[in-house]
Amino acid sequence: MRLIEREIEELKNELRSMARLVSEQMNYCSQAIITNNPELIKKIKKKERKINKYDIEIDKKCERIVALFQPVAVDLRFLFASIKINLYLEQIGDNFNSISTYLSQLNAPISEEWLEKLYLKEMISRVKEIYEIATNAFFNADAEQAKLVFLKDDSVDRIHRYTQRKFATFVKEFEETGRDITEFMFILAVIKHLEKVADHCTNIAEDTLYYIEGVYYKHSPLKRKAVE
Repeated sequence: MRLIEREIEELKNELRSMARLVSEQMNYCSQAIITNNPELIKKIKKKERKINKYDIEIDKKCERIVALFQPVAVDLRFLFASIKINLYLEQIGDNFNSISTYLSQLNAPISEEWLEKLYLKEMISRVKEIYEIATNAFFNADAEQAKLVFLKDDSVDRIHRYTQRKFATFVKEFEETGRDITEFMFILAVIKHLEKVADHCTNIAEDTLYYIEGVYYKHSPLKRKAVE
C-alpha cells in the first residue's frame, strides 16, 4: 500500500468516527423531540463538543496530506470531498445542538396530536434514513446510493412546505386552545433544522458523486435526471 493510501485510509476512519458521533447525536435528538428528556438533551450537547474536535483534526489531516503528497485525480477529489463533507457533518451536529436548545425551552414533550399534524415523526424517520444513505454512499463510493439521496430529500422538503402553507391555520388552532404560541414557534424551528439536516445530506451526496465521477451535480441538470 502506498503511503498516501495509508494516510487516506486513516482519514476515512476518522471521518467514519465523526459520522458515527453525528448518528448517535441524531438518535438522541429524535428521542428527545418525542420525550423532551433532559438527560438526552445533555447527551446531544456532549456529542456536539466531540464532533467539533473531530472537525478541527480532520481539517488538519486533509491539509497535511495535500501538503506532503500533492495528490492528483481521484485522491485529490477524495480529499476535496472530505474537507467539505467534514464541514457538512459538523453543521449537521450544529443543527441537532440547536434543536436541543429549543427542546430545553419547551415545558413538556410535544403532544401526540401535534406530532401527527406536523408529520414530525415521519420527518425524523426520513431524515435519519437520508443521513444513513448519504454517509454510506460516501464511505462505500456508491454513486447509485448517492443519487438516491436526491429523491429522498424531496419527501422531507414536502413536509417542510406543508407546515409553511398551513402556518396560519396551525397558529389559530394553538390560540383557540389557549396554548402558548411560543411553544408552536419552537416546534416550527425544530422542523426547519431537520430540513437543513436533509439539505446537508444532499450536499454530502453531491460531493460524493464529484469524488467518484469527477462530475459536479450541484446546480446541474444531472441532479434532476438522477431522480427521474
